[in-house]
Amino acid sequence: MELIIARAFPHGKKTGDQKWQAEYLSRSFSVLSQIGVPVVIWYGLNDGGNGPRGLVDSHGKLKLSGRAFRAFFSSRSLSPVTH
Repeated sequence: MELIIARAFPHGKKTGDQKWQAEYLSRSFSVLSQIGVPVVIWYGLNDGGNGPRGLVDSHGKLKLSGRAFRAFFSSRSLSPVTH
């Protein structure tokens, strides 16, 4: 069996667009789940030094992408691991 671990993070010109980022997260996690990828790493819990890629903004407020992340896991029998 081959193990695939995906590292998903938004990039490009639209990283600051919260709606785009949330849609990107939902699409990425859905596709990767459908093809059986057992581990997906979303790089960047908080906005910060790497730009506005986080699930939480620089003030600690959950962004649209954070809500999409939460919705993805709450609609499946999966549990996110956050560190």
